[in-house]
Order: sequence, then C-alpha cells, then structure tokens
Amino acid sequence: MAASTGPLAGHPEGDAATAADMIRELVRRSGSAVLQATVEGVPDDAIEQAVASALDGDGCEALLRAGAEAVLQGRAPALLRAVRTASDVWEVAMLCNLASELHLDACLEWLDIRRLHLGDTGAAVLAGAVSVSDSIADLSVEGTRIGVVGATAFGEALKRNASLTTLKIGANAFGPEGGAALGQALLANSTLTELLLDSSSIGACGAAAFGEGLKGNATLTVLGLEINAIGDEGAAALARGLMVNASLEELNLEENGIGDDGATALGKALGENATLACLALGGNSLGDAGAAVLADGLKSNTALESLSLQDTYIRAAGAASLAHSLRSNASLSTLNISRCCIGDEGAAALGAALASNGALTELVVAGAFVSSSGAAALAAGLAANGSMTKLVLSGNRIGDGGASALAGALRASRTVTELELVACRMGDTGAVALALGLEASAFLSVLDLGKNSVGDEGAAALARALRTHGSLTTLRLGHNRIGDDGATALAGALLVNSLLSELELSCNLIGAAGAVALGRALETNFGLTMLSLDGNHIGDGGATALAGGLRSNATLLRLAMCENGIGEPGVAALHDCLVANRVLTELFLTRNPGMPYGSSVSDDVQDLLERNADRAANWDARRLVVLARCASETARARA
Repeated sequence: MAASTGPLAGHPEGDAATAADMIRELVRRSGSAVLQATVEGVPDDAIEQAVASALDGDGCEALLRAGAEAVLQGRAPALLRAVRTASDVWEVAMLCNLASELHLDACLEWLDIRRLHLGDTGAAVLAGAVSVSDSIADLSVEGTRIGVVGATAFGEALKRNASLTTLKIGANAFGPEGGAALGQALLANSTLTELLLDSSSIGACGAAAFGEGLKGNATLTVLGLEINAIGDEGAAALARGLMVNASLEELNLEENGIGDDGATALGKALGENATLACLALGGNSLGDAGAAVLADGLKSNTALESLSLQDTYIRAAGAASLAHSLRSNASLSTLNISRCCIGDEGAAALGAALASNGALTELVVAGAFVSSSGAAALAAGLAANGSMTKLVLSGNRIGDGGASALAGALRASRTVTELELVACRMGDTGAVALALGLEASAFLSVLDLGKNSVGDEGAAALARALRTHGSLTTLRLGHNRIGDDGATALAGALLVNSLLSELELSCNLIGAAGAVALGRALETNFGLTMLSLDGNHIGDGGATALAGGLRSNATLLRLAMCENGIGEPGVAALHDCLVANRVLTELFLTRNPGMPYGSSVSDDVQDLLERNADRAANWDARRLVVLARCASETARARA
C-alpha cells in the first residue's frame, strides 16, 4: 500500500496504523507535556477518551497546530469534537478576559474580533462590557456566530453605551428578531454613527424596526443592510423612516429582493428627505417603473450625491427617466447603471442629458449592451459637459468606432480624468484614435484598455502620446496582443515620461526583447511605481534585464512577473539586484519554475522585500517627525 502524504506521512496505514497510533503521534508532535503524560501507558481503546478529558485551551491549541483537523477527521471523531469544543470554549474564555479588561481599560477605543467563534454566550459577555464602557468607539464582530440572544444583548448595550460610534455586526444569522432588537435600540442611542449588519437575514420585520428607529434617531449617518431579504415591505418601512429622518447620509440596500413597489416608496422618500447622500440599490429586481419614481424623486431632491442601480431590471425606458431627471437635478454626482439592458437607446438618453447637466462627475455604464452608436451619443454629451471626470463603459461592444468617438470627446473635454474601456472589442484602430485624443487632452490621468485586441501598432501610438502627455498616471493594457515591438515602444516613452506611475501589461505576448527594453527604461525612469508583466514570455533573459534596471531604479515599488517561464538564473538575478535595490517592496514570481514555494531563494527574496518595506515605513515615520518639528518651529516663530 502507498505511503500516506498527509500530516503523518510515513506512518503505516491499515490495521497496523490504528487511531491510537495516530493520536499518540499527534500528541508527540504537539509538544504538550501534559498531553504526553496523559497518554503514557494508556491502552489503545482508552486513549481517545483520555486525551479528550485532559484537553484545556493550551492543549487544544497545541493539537490544532500539530494538524489535529486533518489527522483526526474520520479516525477519531469523539476527540475531534472535543478539540473543536475546547477551541470554542477557549476563545470565549479569552473573550471574557478581554471583556474584563474592557471594564477596566479606560483607553481602549477600538476592538476588531471578526470571525472569532463568539456565539451568543461570548456576545452577551462582550455586550455587557460595552454597555458600561465609556471609551470604546469602534467594534467589529462580523461573522462571529451571533444569534438572537447575542444581537438582543448588543441592542441593550446600545441603549446604555455613550461612546460607541461604529458597530459592524454583519454576517451573523440573528434573523428578524435580532434585527428588530438592534433597530429598536436606535430610538435610545445618541452616539452611534455607523451600523453595518449585512447578510444577517433580518427580513421585512427587522427592516421595519430600523424604519421606526430612523424616525427617532438623530445621529446615525451610515446604515448597511445589504443581503437581508427585506423585500418591498422592508424597503417601504425604511422609506417611511427616511421621510422624517434628518441624519442618515448613506443607506445600502443592495441584493434585498426589492422590486418596483419598494423602489417607488424609496423614490417618494427622496422627494422629502434632505440629508441622504448615498443610496445603493444594486442587485435588486426593480425595473423601469421603479426607476421612473426614483427619477421623479431626484427632480426635487437636493441632497443625494450617489445612486447605484447596477444589476437591476432597468432598460431603456428607465434610463430615459433617469436621464430626464438629470436635466434638472443639481446634486447627483455619481450614477451607476451597470449591467442593466439599457442599450443604445438608453445610452443616447443619458448622453443627451450630459450636455445640460452640470453636477454629474461619474457615470458607470458597464455591461449595458451599448454599441458604437450609443458610445457616440455619450461621447457627444461628454464633449459638451463641463463636470464629468469619470466614464466607465467596460464590457460594451463599442468597438473601434465607439472608441474613436470617445477620443473626439477627450479632445474637447477639460474635465475627464478617468476613462475605462475594458473588454470593449477594440483593436489597434481604436487605440490609435484614443492615443491621438490623449495627445490633445491635458487632463486624463487614468486610461484602462484591458481585455481588448490592442497590438503593437496601438501600443506604439499610445507610447507616442506618452512622450508629450503631461497628466496620465495610470495606463492599463493587460490581456491584449502587445508583443516585443509594442513593449519596446512603451519602454522608449518611459525614458522621457516621469509622470506615469502604473503600467499594466499582464497577459500579453511580450518576450525577452520587450523585457530588455523595459529593463533599460527602469535604469533612468523615476516616475513608475507599479509594473505588471504577469502571464507573458520574458524568461530568464528578460528577468535578468529587468533585474539590471532595478539595480539603479529608485521609484518602482511593485513588480509582478508571475507565470513567465523564469528559471533559476532569472530568479537569482532578481535576488542579487534586491541586495542593491532598497525601494522595491513587492515582487510576484509565483508559477515560475525557478521560484518553488518554500525554497530558500523564495525565503531570501521575501526577506529582502521585507527589509525594504521596513525601510519605507521607517522613512515615512522619520518624515512625519521632521514635518512635526517643522510645524512646531513654525508655530513658535509665529508666536
């Protein structure tokens, strides 16, 4: 029989390898003197019970570190249950100690114990400590297995506590009853400003309690209730609360099964509410009817700045309603309508609205079935608009024609700083047009053309634009068809451009020649901080050339070269360059034959990167000290 490859590899299996043998070996590996004494002389048929009875927190931790989960699974179920139980009890005991410290420590301001197995017992202990603390301000207990009892305990704590401003208690299945306890607590609490309880199954009943809580609460500014199945009924209850609430600024209701009825209620609330600045409704089932009422609310609303409606059933008619509201609305700055089937008709309506709207700064229309004609309509609106800074059209089939139209908008716009056109079926023709637009624009700082069909011609055109362009800081060209010629052209631009800080070239066709050119550019470039070359074909020659450039480079912080066929010579060159380079803090080389995980060279490279990271942190600290001293000296001089 083949030897085992698990935690106890080499130990014989079958009849000769009994559960008792495995338990003894596990105890030996744990290093626990108490458990080793326990198993001494104990018969095989009693050893499992003996170890289970002797378990305490330290022994449990020792067994887990030795691989108890893998070893005991299916072999010693009783002992495995005991280990898991002891682990939970131990964690709760540690929490009780922490709670005691919370009672006594007047300086503890924040506590993050996400994913700890609190359960209701631990939650009740912690909530009791929070109720009397006058210092704790930020508490995170997400995913800690809190049920109704624990949520109720926190609800009572919120009624008494006068210091907590942020409570993150999501990913706990306390249901409607637990949600109601927390919602009702808002009526008595006057300090909490942020409450997040996503994925907690509060349903419509829990949402109703929050709706009532909002009516009487005057301090909460952020409420996160995403993924809670509140439906139309819950949305309507919250809308009633928004009608009178004067403090809430952000409300997240994504993925809650809200349809047109719920959206209608929220739309009417927008017409009355004067404080809500951000409303997230993505991933719900509302359609054109709901969008129309939301749009009506926007016409008179003067507070809402961000509206997220991605992944809903809004189509062209709904987009037209929203576009009509944009003609008169003067507060909305961000609209996300991604992955809604608005098509060219909806895009045309939004484009026409852009021509007269002076407030919108960010429009996200990714994956919305927009083609070149829709992109042209948006481009026309963009050219006439005087406020837009970011346009996202990724995942639309706009092609070279749409890209060319947007290039024209870049020439005319004096505000657009970010343009994202990922996966837009664009080739060299579109990239060349955008490069010409980039040359004429003095404001664009981020251009993302990933996952298209841009080749060497398009890359060369963009490189020419980079030689004279004075604002682009990020250029993303990953998942295209750029080879050595395109990479060489971009490298040439880096010799004269010192503003570009991020260049993404992952998953292209770049070989050693392109990497050699980039390596030469790194020798003198003092602007680039991130270079991504994952999934190319640079090999040892390319890696060695890049290493040569890194020896004298003083700005690059992150270099990614995973899956590039780099062998031991290339890795050795990179290791040697890190001895001299004291700036690079992140180097990614996984899935290369010369960089096996856990090898000595892997450890050595990581040690050098950590040295650089520590140096960077120390430098930041020293710089802060210098700034503080300068500020003090300035203050004294003024005095």
